[in-house]
Amino acid sequence: MDDDKFLPKLSQNLLKILDDDEYHDIIIEVGNDPYKNKETLVHIKLPNILPEIFQIILRYIYGGRLSLDECDTLRIIKVLVAAKLQKYCTNLISKRPDKILKSISFSSIPEKLLISIIRNNNHQMSEIQVWKYVLKWGLAQNPELSTDPATFSKEDFNILKNTLQHIVPFIKFNDLTSREFSDEVLPYKKILPKELYKDLLKKFLNLHPDSKLTDNLKSIDSKIITFQHAELISKWIEKFDITHESTSLYEFKLLLRGSRDGFTPNKFHEICDNRSCTITIIKAKGNNQILGGYNPIEWKSERGYVATKDSFIFSFENGNDINNHILSRVINKNYAIFNDHTYGPSFGCADLILRGDSGHCIKDSYEKRIRGALESALHYSIRCDCCNYTIRGERWKCTSCADYDLCQICKPKSHIHNHPAGHRFQLIPHSKTSHRAPQFLKHYVICDSCNKSICGMRWKCTFCEKYNLCQDCKFKSSNIHDNNHAFRPIAYLEHIPLSFSENAPTCDYCKLTCTSYMCVKCANGEFLVEEYELFQVIKR
Repeated sequence: MDDDKFLPKLSQNLLKILDDDEYHDIIIEVGNDPYKNKETLVHIKLPNILPEIFQIILRYIYGGRLSLDECDTLRIIKVLVAAKLQKYCTNLISKRPDKILKSISFSSIPEKLLISIIRNNNHQMSEIQVWKYVLKWGLAQNPELSTDPATFSKEDFNILKNTLQHIVPFIKFNDLTSREFSDEVLPYKKILPKELYKDLLKKFLNLHPDSKLTDNLKSIDSKIITFQHAELISKWIEKFDITHESTSLYEFKLLLRGSRDGFTPNKFHEICDNRSCTITIIKAKGNNQILGGYNPIEWKSERGYVATKDSFIFSFENGNDINNHILSRVINKNYAIFNDHTYGPSFGCADLILRGDSGHCIKDSYEKRIRGALESALHYSIRCDCCNYTIRGERWKCTSCADYDLCQICKPKSHIHNHPAGHRFQLIPHSKTSHRAPQFLKHYVICDSCNKSICGMRWKCTFCEKYNLCQDCKFKSSNIHDNNHAFRPIAYLEHIPLSFSENAPTCDYCKLTCTSYMCVKCANGEFLVEEYELFQVIKR
């Protein structure tokens, strides 16, 4: 039978299958009428597509014909809009491959689709799961084969090898543990190309049973952190002591990189929404500081705070020094994570907030502040005569000199700078200029709750044009303002006139703005982003 006669007949037969409702394993719910049956394996909801429009598309999928002759212009437009269903299916395959792989009709999917799922770096499966699904698919294509490779003949292995020859090259065997390779791959060694098998065998024989080949590389796909950072963060996730001997607890799978994918909130949500167990890593601009946070639950675009007791934020003051770090776990779990389509990854009410290529962090919902010194420990306008930085913490003032001060780091090496050995130093632990600290600052703004002038920390709603709260009222903001609105902390006046001179010092934090100790943005906990990355962590 030639194609001109065969294809129309095939099309008619497929349409008959569509019209036959005797058996189905997928429900596609369109329109607003809820479907009550919960026993279906796959249930897809498309509330924005009218049933009659979807019926046209469905008949085209089955029969290969799109009849619009009797449709008015409005209906044709609706069909074209609904045709974006392909994008939905692509996203479904990318983010939820298990929907396909766990379906009873999995064995009937085309080889190209299976390869597409395997090659997608965003799938949320371990490599041993991928290998098992590939074997399941290969055996299903040859129902005459046994499920036990121990009973295979030479011909049986050749049949399975030929079936999977285009798929095996895409399996990441290096991501298997030695035990997984021994238990799950070796029984099927005859379906692997000889050179690949010899190479893998040589490598896996020298490994600990629970180790992977990638463990020996001691590397991570990051422009910001090293393998040592990842090891420490993994221990924090498990709540182990940092001296714990365990290694390679998690695989860090790169999802997003600002310099590669963009810094916009839209790109963040496009790539990372519905993904859980993620690590955000931020390189602050102007210094070597690294900031970050762990979110064990899924990111969403819908505005609101989400509760979890297992999130944490952290910082490395000097990027490469993993010992100089701050770990801050959530203390107000109801405000652990903030989601909104205009925000990037955000932790707490203000603890670590990212919006595009800038952000801020002020202690609120987590136990410690991870960036910048506490204002009470900052000796305003007093610079160390050794390192020339504004003194934080302990200040050592020479009792013999009219104006000579050292910070606690430079005090032990004062002799290097030829300061007279007989001079004595007086310890001044707290700043005498503390009246300039934030808690005494007047913003000349009225609190919208208590109607008093705001002193100290000012909290400005980022979604309302003019809504401000003082520190006291902020603690009860959930009762007096929209609970899903985020607030920006303002520790200093937003506009402070600065006097510039040829020898004006730079900001101690960002090293960018000329000021006496810190620029206004840094005083408000703000920072610029040089680079940021987001990883999904997968337990090994």
